[in-house]
Amino acid sequence: MLIWEQSGLEKVMDELEIMNSNPFYNELFYGKGKVDPKDGKPWLGFLMVAKSCQNQGLAEKLYTECENELRKMKLHVLRLGILTGNAPALSFWSGMGFREIEIKENEGGKIHIFEKQF
Repeated sequence: MLIWEQSGLEKVMDELEIMNSNPFYNELFYGKGKVDPKDGKPWLGFLMVAKSCQNQGLAEKLYTECENELRKMKLHVLRLGILTGNAPALSFWSGMGFREIEIKENEGGKIHIFEKQF
């Protein structure tokens, strides 16, 4: 069972520890901007699992719970952005049924926009 918790100042150190456990992502992301979606569709802004907990199926479980929550809200589409060069994310999200719909330039980098309809 997963329990959803809102992020806040009291969780900053835990979140920082998770982010710092993934130097590949930090190197890829540093200096890049964000996609600013204004298309009226729900977007998943960030999903990261601590390096020590990877390859155990946790990301799949987290995403599945996210999709289930969206379904309960009568939403049937989800978008996300993947930075160029993030092969692990491209592989993961493609495996979860997402398909690339466009590529956007953003502050000197390219972001692959993926979408899944369910």
